[in-house]
Amino acid sequence: MYFSSAALPLKDEAAETSSLPTFEEIGLSDELLAAVNDLELTNPTEIQALGIPEVLQGGDILLGSQTGSGKTLAYLLPVIQQLRYDEAEKELVTRPKRPRAVILVPTRELSEQVLSVAKSISHFARFRSTCILGGGKWKQQENALAQKVDVVVSTPGRLLQHVEKGNVFLGDMRYLVMDEADTMFESGFEKDMKKFLGALKKPGKPSQCILVAATVSKPVRRILEFELPDMRAVNAKSLHKAASNANHNFIRVPGNMNKLEFLRQVIDMENKKQKRTMIFCNTLDSCRAVEHTLTEFGCRTVTYHGEMPKDQRKESFAVFMEEDSAQVPLMVCTDLAARGLDFHQGVHHVVNFDFPLNSVDYMHRSGRTARAGASGNVTSLVDKRAETLAHQIHSRIQQGGSLDDVASNRTELKKRRAIEQKKAQTLKAAEARKAELRQKRLGKKFGGRENWPGPPAAPVAMGTRSPIVGQDTAALASVADVAENWPGPPAAPVAMGTRSPIVGQDTASLASVTDVAENWPGPPAAPVAMGTQSPIFGQEVVGAGPEVNNADKIAGSGAPLCVTSVKNTAGDTVQEPALSCEASGKGPTGVGSPPPPQGW
Repeated sequence: MYFSSAALPLKDEAAETSSLPTFEEIGLSDELLAAVNDLELTNPTEIQALGIPEVLQGGDILLGSQTGSGKTLAYLLPVIQQLRYDEAEKELVTRPKRPRAVILVPTRELSEQVLSVAKSISHFARFRSTCILGGGKWKQQENALAQKVDVVVSTPGRLLQHVEKGNVFLGDMRYLVMDEADTMFESGFEKDMKKFLGALKKPGKPSQCILVAATVSKPVRRILEFELPDMRAVNAKSLHKAASNANHNFIRVPGNMNKLEFLRQVIDMENKKQKRTMIFCNTLDSCRAVEHTLTEFGCRTVTYHGEMPKDQRKESFAVFMEEDSAQVPLMVCTDLAARGLDFHQGVHHVVNFDFPLNSVDYMHRSGRTARAGASGNVTSLVDKRAETLAHQIHSRIQQGGSLDDVASNRTELKKRRAIEQKKAQTLKAAEARKAELRQKRLGKKFGGRENWPGPPAAPVAMGTRSPIVGQDTAALASVADVAENWPGPPAAPVAMGTRSPIVGQDTASLASVTDVAENWPGPPAAPVAMGTQSPIFGQEVVGAGPEVNNADKIAGSGAPLCVTSVKNTAGDTVQEPALSCEASGKGPTGVGSPPPPQGW
């Protein structure tokens, strides 16, 4: 079943650390030594012993060491000591909205971990710190930044939002820390990082930038060398190496076998031993399948992935770290759990259900176990697609070599990128489809007349030309039939014997139109064809002159309307002059008197 097993010999930690200086010897102040003792730390780790003196010396520093090696204290202790020194010797004080140290982290989990360590140190070396995270309550963060805060721990995007709103200023910032710098530069934070570096590196301003990473790829290193040309690198021997105190086991899964069955065999052994175990998956679907299988198998599980709300992730982590649990739960997770979480109870076993896509992810996953000198196990299920990468990683671990230049599983990376691109294209197409349907609904509502500036005109009597240019309503049965489908208000009533209010026409001289318009609930009626009676609401149109197709004049000042005589309510005939009929060269065309509507 095992095609290879890399069990590195456990190192004698006492012998290895005996050659390292103590906390007293690396130059920590008395108050920070008291804080270290309170944390029950006896000897510094390799990166702490190498990094703390370098940070105290000043200048831009890159601290490189594997996960779980104590990098947080390697930068936090010397930065706090320098803040305290600036207060005592240089009389520098923190002003409202102007922190003197900013610590940038990529995730919520890591920021909470860093803040927790900072708070524990502040009991002995007095300073104020706060945490600013995306998704937090804006007003609370604004109030916190308005105080005299010495250290701000934040994700880059959220802090820049407060900078843009004037809630915080970076003019007094003297120390900038970028924790998990490799993650931030590779995850789209590069522009944000450069903004903070620009605020830090002002001419004549003393400053220090500290970058912390478990892995530093060549592209990231080139960026750092360009932005910080005088940066000094302090690397522990464990940089770019897998957890040295862990047994690394690789299991080949035949193509005709179910990988979930292999997982059940591995978990069955661990469940009997009540060991704290993490099971890593590459996708959310894989997480769900593993969780379902283990639950049916009778295992207690918790999940941890990016699709969960932050409160649920926090609850899952708390349950996983319970000390007095009758049955230790199994954590089924994605790579989100591979960084930034403080497993203070220790993880005994890491299982790669899906083999990681590159050596960096393998290092971070395996770094969840065998931390701070403890032992642990890493078991990887390897299918045919991952065999090449697994063999390369196994070979480097056996040789004790670095994993930074091991080629990634390009096929799987391309496949994942293709899936992500397809998902983005699907979302884009869905948005376009929604917009198209919205336009169609609007088109149906307004009769599809895309160029009509207002709602369509009211229906007119059968046999007359529609008020809308180019539309023929001769086939309409009656006004009543048309009105049933009429989406808007009726056309504006006009006075007997006056010109219909045509779009763009000055009606100031029409005495009765103004009176009627006061009670008119909608827009003016649409223009009508020259030589016809204006459509009056409820009035039968009779005796109209011949139709004239003058669509080219409707959009202008309006077609002239010819009426020779009408009758008032008393039945008397009132003669009215023809209205500009000569303008068309046809003369008056009215040949009858339409009866007035009831109640006119």
